[in-house]
Amino acid sequence: MTKVTRVTIPSSVTTIGDGAFDGCSSLTSIVIPSSVTSIGHYAFAGCSALVSLTIPSSVTSIRDHAFDGCCKLASFVYPSSVTSIGGGAFMGCSSLASLEIPSSVTSIGNFAFYGCSSLTSIAIPSSVTSIGDYAFSKCSSLASLEIPSSVTSIGNGAFNGCSSLASLEIPSSVTSIGYFAFERCGSLTSLVIPPITTATGVTQSNARELNKIPIDQNTRVWAPDAVIAELKGPYEAYNTFADIPRPLREAPYATTWAGVQLWMHWSDPETDAAEKRVLKNSRKWMVWTVKHIAERLEILPDELWLLIFTFVKHE
Repeated sequence: MTKVTRVTIPSSVTTIGDGAFDGCSSLTSIVIPSSVTSIGHYAFAGCSALVSLTIPSSVTSIRDHAFDGCCKLASFVYPSSVTSIGGGAFMGCSSLASLEIPSSVTSIGNFAFYGCSSLTSIAIPSSVTSIGDYAFSKCSSLASLEIPSSVTSIGNGAFNGCSSLASLEIPSSVTSIGYFAFERCGSLTSLVIPPITTATGVTQSNARELNKIPIDQNTRVWAPDAVIAELKGPYEAYNTFADIPRPLREAPYATTWAGVQLWMHWSDPETDAAEKRVLKNSRKWMVWTVKHIAERLEILPDELWLLIFTFVKHE
């Protein structure tokens, strides 16, 4: 019996059903026509020899585990017509080195990229609001990642086992971080946790969620004092940012208003003057330095800076 290696789907087909090519281990390439609008569950699961695949822009739905186990699939371009990446969509695609997620996608499903060990970087568009459970778990080569400010929730084990991830900034939009979200991230040396502001303007530490993040002993952390007090591991002995030994601190920056808030929040006139741990001994001068950085970025009006100076001046 001859094994089929290439398939061209006729233009009369509009749907690729559940498990249509499941287990076709000799299939190396397939051409999907623009007549197709949906790809079913496990449609190409187990196509372990598949190296080439182009999805037409006519496709609006790709169901869960559609490409699960396509271990030779090296690249993939999602069509801009798709709004979500299904659960387990690329689970076990160990050769997947690059993937483009269009701005139409709003959610990344559970186990979506689980075990994509060749994936070195991925750009999550600002349209995404949620990252599912174990979505990037065991992406051991993932070294670069930027979570957009549109994301509000990060699922359980979302980045579990991302052993090459060196730094990560959690945006202030995130209100929920699941258990073991960053477990076994042994290379994570810089973790940025901004304050979280509610719709009513009340700033919260979200410590109950953030303390689920296992912190490595070499990780430098940037977070409000309330979060520091809740973090486990090497930070349990400290109650405030000022108490943490200098090598374990992540230097704050002022590229966003959240950054400015954090820098000001940590600065205490008495301890700053004694420790000389800011650019100037005076909190007033520290704010002046941040103000000029912020002005260049046009992130805060001058009138508000005048109020800030009035509030923090102590000499």
